[in-house]
Amino acid sequence: MSIRGRGNSTWNQKEKKPFKIKLDKKEDIFGFGKNKHWVLLANAFDPSLIRNRITFKLSEALGFEFTPQGVPVDLVIKGDRYGTKYLGNYWFGENIRVDDNRLEIDELDEDDTEMPAITGGYLIQNALQVNEGSPNRFNTTRGEAWATDTPSFDVLDGGYVNDAQKNYIRSHLNTVEDALFEGGEAYRDLLDMKSAASYWLINTLAMNLDAYKTSSTYIYKKRDANGVTGKVYWGPVWDFDYAWDEGETFEGMSAGHLWMKPLFTDRSAGGFIEEVRKQWPAFRKLAEQMTADGGLIDQYYEETKLSAERDHLINPGEDAEGEYSYKEKVEKLKTWIQNRLAWLDANIGTIDELVHTVRFVVEGEIVDQDYCEVGDTIMIRAEDPVEDGCIFMGWEDEDGSVISFEITTDRDMTLTAKFIPESEAVQGTDIVFAKSYDVIPFRSEMIYTMDWYVLPQDAYDRVVEWSSSDESIASVDEFGDVTIHAPGTVIITGTLHNGVSKDFPLTITEDAIPLPQAILPDREVIHMTVGETTYITMRTEPALANVGEYVYESEDPEIAEAVFYGVIKALAEGTARIHVQSNTYEGENTHTCDAWVTVIVSEPVSAAEYTVVSGENAEWKKGSREGITLTVKRSEADEDCFAHFTGVQINGSDLVRDTDYTAKAGSTIVALSPAYLESLPVGEHTLTVVFDDGKAEMTLLIRNADTVPDQGTSPDTGDGNSAGVWFLMMTASLSAFAAGMMLRRKLSR
Repeated sequence: MSIRGRGNSTWNQKEKKPFKIKLDKKEDIFGFGKNKHWVLLANAFDPSLIRNRITFKLSEALGFEFTPQGVPVDLVIKGDRYGTKYLGNYWFGENIRVDDNRLEIDELDEDDTEMPAITGGYLIQNALQVNEGSPNRFNTTRGEAWATDTPSFDVLDGGYVNDAQKNYIRSHLNTVEDALFEGGEAYRDLLDMKSAASYWLINTLAMNLDAYKTSSTYIYKKRDANGVTGKVYWGPVWDFDYAWDEGETFEGMSAGHLWMKPLFTDRSAGGFIEEVRKQWPAFRKLAEQMTADGGLIDQYYEETKLSAERDHLINPGEDAEGEYSYKEKVEKLKTWIQNRLAWLDANIGTIDELVHTVRFVVEGEIVDQDYCEVGDTIMIRAEDPVEDGCIFMGWEDEDGSVISFEITTDRDMTLTAKFIPESEAVQGTDIVFAKSYDVIPFRSEMIYTMDWYVLPQDAYDRVVEWSSSDESIASVDEFGDVTIHAPGTVIITGTLHNGVSKDFPLTITEDAIPLPQAILPDREVIHMTVGETTYITMRTEPALANVGEYVYESEDPEIAEAVFYGVIKALAEGTARIHVQSNTYEGENTHTCDAWVTVIVSEPVSAAEYTVVSGENAEWKKGSREGITLTVKRSEADEDCFAHFTGVQINGSDLVRDTDYTAKAGSTIVALSPAYLESLPVGEHTLTVVFDDGKAEMTLLIRNADTVPDQGTSPDTGDGNSAGVWFLMMTASLSAFAAGMMLRRKLSR
């Protein structure tokens, strides 16, 4: 014979090691039938030493085609080198393998390459503990990792090369998976219902922490016969020493495996739910008898107690200190099983509500479906559908809400593809950052993550393309993650597909970064109308300061809600103050600064009409030392419009207040600086003065110093020059103004 170590977790984590025995010829040991291959399980995770034993007894009762047989033994090693040494209490018995007197399914030969021989049999195990590069390992189309145990295609581990067999079983398991996820009853021709229900019941009763997760999880496929496809079966059961009362609770149940989830949605006659309910009463009765006084667990205790006490002396585990009572370990197991049975009795009737179907429908046809267990989240895996002349807006549930990324549900759901004509699509109008700029310490190849959001929230295209103004300082990937290369200041620009862009200045420094002494909003008072959305831009004093985050909170969220990144939603008429707090974390300490913004919300009204008056500056000549001064009035009797003033734009781009222009009351007086005007190219430009309830526009002509103006360019004032008095009236709808508001950048004060 030969003997070697075996196992994964036990071998790596415990001093008490499990072993595999191979005899030189087949022998019948303890009447289990002739075989060369046997194992010694250490049960090192099991203080009762009988968890596997009671599991195998239940497995026999459930009628699995093969359940390993075995007996508890005391293991002693003898030899000239070590003398006689007692190793502890073990379970000696059969292992999982395709063989006579074990799992008796058709065995494949290395030379089998044709149908139907290559259709079986196959023993498959969960691939968690199988090396990534193993020829036996593969993933299904939905990412479930399996590995072929028998036959093995790993020549380094006694296997052989046979692509026909390997390709067949991989393709067939994908077929089974597809049939499960398509729903209906077709999967029943490919998957054995009884073994699936039995396997789930025994793992669920035992709350096996390794269930469906390790290489101890097995399935097998039988060979096709007489034109009938050989089914896939769950089992055999193996390795339950990390189950039963190992966990901290006896409550709860789950589907346990990707393939099991669709089964729980088959509530029809002959389906999985019916099979579980059919098996449960007898299974429950057997488990109850096992825990009764004088029952199987008590019998196993009497057989094992002396061995367990001796085993504890050399394998104390967590009971190395303090008094040890094997009786207490077994009683704890019995009590746990009794509590578990009571909980399952009260809850087994709800298994048909454990998993729910999520269907994806395009033009009345189901194109995909997934399964969501209560408490789980699933990612939308269906590809975005396409419809000519339309834009896909996302998947809409029965209530009309669009689910864009992930789903958590406690009911069956149907998600329908929502399309709108291209002409009706809401365009992205702005990109909002969590901070308007940032300064960070230099650490080479550090990853800096920007937080950002596309406005409005119902914009159809939220994909942002990123670029860096200087790749030698910092580069940015497609997800907006910035890799730092050198100190300096770099502009990270995000651009939507429609051309809307936003800059994010990022300073990387080797100098100490000061804490902020104050935080200042771009506006202390914001006038909004119900339904409008805007946002606050913050800056610091000093300008480059260490701010970890900004937190926004509304004193009256029913009037104005602070959503995220300074985004404010006006919900009802009234006044609400927004508290802004900056937090910088230094170990256990937090440095904070505070600011307040007042939001005044009014009901939507018709847009006000504004008049732009330009006394003598409808055009500007390069080199002039004088700027342009505009007086803006409302056509109504009330000229107090300065409170509604928002900003100034040239050709749709925002000007920077107190740098490019100044503004003051007296209606509204705007003075454009000569420096800014000098930067404009020669020609006509659209000048817009923006208010929160309307806007006014005029045409501004920039000409060279030596250019004679065309008489038709601007109104004649009667004195031979083009500097006349212009009056331009314009009424803007609130909806149009809101779009313009979201497009422009906020102004620094």
